[in-house]
Amino acid sequence: MHVGKLLTKNVPPIDDFGNDVGGRVTGESHVIKTIRLLREQLVSARYGSGPIVSALSSLTDAEALDSILGEPFYLDQKKPILEARSVTLRRGAGFYFDQCVVIRSNVVLSVILTDAYGHQLLSYSFSGQGQKLAMLDDDVDLW
Repeated sequence: MHVGKLLTKNVPPIDDFGNDVGGRVTGESHVIKTIRLLREQLVSARYGSGPIVSALSSLTDAEALDSILGEPFYLDQKKPILEARSVTLRRGAGFYFDQCVVIRSNVVLSVILTDAYGHQLLSYSFSGQGQKLAMLDDDVDLW
């Protein structure tokens, strides 16, 4: 499985790019170097700014990530994080996601699609339980 195939599930039939999600994935990506930066990026995508962001500041990273995603993220089980990367996506024609955040550890790969305007997140996790994507070698390009 390739991250692009995961995006295909979220591309509506009326999309200008059709099933070619390569048109949705830009060449813009950056490494998220710390858990704190990962947290800040997801908080910003989910809530923008304001009182909710302030309320989250008193939470631990694990608690904040659980709250942001609306489900357990299991940060302690994902440590050490081998890589976290954000890739910019193109919106349009019913496809409302702006970025794809990929977090890879020894045991799981998490993919989070973010919608900065609608403040929505969509999260997927893949474990080594028969999920080829999570079993790729460290030097395999996810895109």
